[in-house]
Amino acid sequence: MGEFVNPLWLKILTWTVAIVIAGLNIWLLVQTFGAGYILYKVN
Repeated sequence: MGEFVNPLWLKILTWTVAIVIAGLNIWLLVQTFGAGYILYKVN
């Protein structure tokens, strides 16, 4: 399977993209639900 193995730079690139996407999803959840919860508690 040596010729079919992805190179190291491609593995690093895919992990980086996956981490960025996961981070953006977490940011979206915090912005969506976190801000609404804080505003609900204040009012």
